[in-house]
Amino acid sequence: HGFALSATGTLARTVTASNQALSTAPDGMLSSAAELAFSKSRVFGANDRLRLALSQSLQVYSGRLNYASFGVIDRQTGELGVVSQSTEAGGGPVPWAAEVMYGRLLPKQGAEVSAFVRTEANIDDPASGRGLNYMVGGKYRLTF
Repeated sequence: HGFALSATGTLARTVTASNQALSTAPDGMLSSAAELAFSKSRVFGANDRLRLALSQSLQVYSGRLNYASFGVIDRQTGELGVVSQSTEAGGGPVPWAAEVMYGRLLPKQGAEVSAFVRTEANIDDPASGRGLNYMVGGKYRLTF
Protein backbone atom coordinates (compact mmCIF):
# COMPACT_ATOMS: atom_id res chain seq x y z
CA HIS A 1 0.00 0.00 0.00
CA GLY A 2 2.99 2.30 -0.43
CA PHE A 3 4.13 2.16 3.21
CA ALA A 4 7.76 1.61 4.20
CA LEU A 5 9.36 1.50 7.62
CA SER A 6 13.13 1.47 8.05
CA ALA A 7 15.45 1.49 11.02
CA THR A 8 19.21 1.78 11.07
CA GLY A 9 21.72 1.93 13.87
CA THR A 10 25.42 1.96 14.53
CA LEU A 11 27.25 1.10 17.73
CA ALA A 12 31.00 1.66 17.83
CA ARG A 13 33.86 1.11 20.21
CA THR A 14 37.03 3.00 19.29
CA VAL A 15 40.36 1.90 20.76
CA THR A 16 43.81 3.17 19.77
CA ALA A 17 47.34 2.15 20.65
CA SER A 18 48.67 3.89 23.74
CA ASN A 19 52.01 4.86 22.16
CA GLN A 20 50.47 7.45 19.78
CA ALA A 21 50.29 11.22 20.23
CA LEU A 22 46.46 11.08 20.15
CA SER A 23 45.00 8.00 21.83
CA THR A 24 41.98 6.78 23.74
CA ALA A 25 41.93 5.57 27.32
CA PRO A 26 42.45 1.79 27.67
CA ASP A 27 38.66 1.19 27.72
CA GLY A 28 38.23 3.08 24.45
CA MET A 29 35.26 5.27 23.49
CA LEU A 30 31.65 4.15 22.96
CA SER A 31 29.47 5.90 20.38
CA SER A 32 26.23 5.31 18.50
CA ALA A 33 23.90 6.68 15.84
CA ALA A 34 20.36 5.66 14.83
CA GLU A 35 17.44 6.53 12.56
CA LEU A 36 13.82 5.41 12.34
CA ALA A 37 11.97 6.44 9.18
CA PHE A 38 8.45 5.99 7.82
CA SER A 39 7.57 6.75 4.22
CA LYS A 40 4.32 6.66 2.29
CA SER A 41 3.91 6.98 -1.46
CA ARG A 42 0.66 8.04 -3.14
CA VAL A 43 -0.40 10.35 -0.30
CA PHE A 44 -2.38 12.88 -2.37
CA GLY A 45 -1.89 11.35 -5.81
CA ALA A 46 -0.06 8.69 -7.79
CA ASN A 47 3.21 10.63 -8.06
CA ASP A 48 4.05 11.85 -4.58
CA ARG A 49 5.82 10.66 -1.44
CA LEU A 50 5.98 11.67 2.23
CA ARG A 51 8.81 10.70 4.60
CA LEU A 52 9.00 11.17 8.37
CA ALA A 53 12.29 10.45 10.15
CA LEU A 54 13.58 10.60 13.70
CA SER A 55 17.36 10.33 14.01
CA GLN A 56 20.20 10.57 16.47
CA SER A 57 23.48 11.70 14.96
CA LEU A 58 26.76 10.10 15.96
CA GLN A 59 27.31 10.72 19.67
CA VAL A 60 30.15 9.63 21.94
CA TYR A 61 28.73 8.30 25.22
CA SER A 62 31.83 7.51 27.20
CA GLY A 63 35.60 7.52 26.95
CA ARG A 64 38.63 9.70 27.26
CA LEU A 65 41.02 11.17 24.70
CA ASN A 66 44.68 11.50 25.60
CA TYR A 67 47.13 13.79 23.84
CA ALA A 68 50.88 13.61 24.33
CA SER A 69 53.33 16.12 22.84
CA PHE A 70 56.95 17.07 23.33
CA GLY A 71 57.49 20.34 25.15
CA VAL A 72 58.96 22.16 28.14
CA ILE A 73 58.09 20.34 31.37
CA ASP A 74 60.11 22.53 33.76
CA ARG A 75 60.06 26.28 33.08
CA GLN A 76 62.90 26.97 35.53
CA THR A 77 65.46 24.66 33.94
CA GLY A 78 64.03 24.45 30.41
CA GLU A 79 63.91 20.66 30.63
CA LEU A 80 62.11 19.04 27.70
CA GLY A 81 59.88 16.00 27.93
CA VAL A 82 56.48 14.53 27.14
CA VAL A 83 53.50 16.73 28.09
CA SER A 84 50.29 14.71 28.51
CA GLN A 85 46.74 16.07 28.44
CA SER A 86 43.44 14.23 28.80
CA THR A 87 39.80 15.15 28.30
CA GLU A 88 36.44 13.44 28.65
CA ALA A 89 35.08 12.66 25.16
CA GLY A 90 31.40 12.02 25.93
CA GLY A 91 28.71 12.89 28.37
CA GLY A 92 26.77 15.74 26.74
CA PRO A 93 23.08 15.71 25.84
CA VAL A 94 22.12 13.31 23.05
CA PRO A 95 21.30 15.29 19.85
CA TRP A 96 18.07 14.30 18.07
CA ALA A 97 16.56 15.44 14.77
CA ALA A 98 13.10 15.11 13.28
CA GLU A 99 12.47 15.55 9.54
CA VAL A 100 9.42 15.73 7.31
CA MET A 101 9.95 15.60 3.54
CA TYR A 102 7.35 15.74 0.78
CA GLY A 103 8.01 15.40 -2.96
CA ARG A 104 5.79 15.30 -6.02
CA LEU A 105 6.26 14.79 -9.75
CA LEU A 106 4.28 17.40 -11.66
CA PRO A 107 2.03 16.58 -14.64
CA LYS A 108 3.73 14.75 -17.52
CA GLN A 109 6.58 13.96 -15.07
CA GLY A 110 8.77 16.71 -16.54
CA ALA A 111 9.21 18.52 -13.25
CA GLU A 112 9.50 17.74 -9.57
CA VAL A 113 8.81 19.86 -6.52
CA SER A 114 9.76 18.94 -2.97
CA ALA A 115 9.97 20.54 0.48
CA PHE A 116 11.36 19.59 3.85
CA VAL A 117 11.32 20.74 7.47
CA ARG A 118 13.94 19.65 9.99
CA THR A 119 14.31 20.41 13.68
CA GLU A 120 17.26 19.46 15.85
CA ALA A 121 17.13 19.24 19.65
CA ASN A 122 19.76 18.91 22.38
CA ILE A 123 22.48 20.35 20.21
CA ASP A 124 25.38 22.33 21.58
CA ASP A 125 25.47 25.51 19.49
CA PRO A 126 27.71 28.08 21.17
CA ALA A 127 27.20 30.60 18.35
CA SER A 128 23.46 30.95 18.92
CA GLY A 129 23.25 29.84 22.54
CA ARG A 130 20.27 27.64 21.67
CA GLY A 131 19.68 23.95 22.05
CA LEU A 132 17.04 23.81 19.28
CA ASN A 133 17.41 24.60 15.57
CA TYR A 134 14.96 24.63 12.65
CA MET A 135 15.58 24.32 8.91
CA VAL A 136 13.14 24.68 6.03
CA GLY A 137 13.94 24.07 2.39
CA GLY A 138 12.56 23.29 -1.00
CA LYS A 139 13.58 22.18 -4.46
CA TYR A 140 12.13 22.57 -7.92
CA ARG A 141 13.60 20.52 -10.77
CA LEU A 142 12.67 20.81 -14.41
CA THR A 143 13.83 18.12 -16.81
CA PHE A 144 13.68 18.29 -20.58
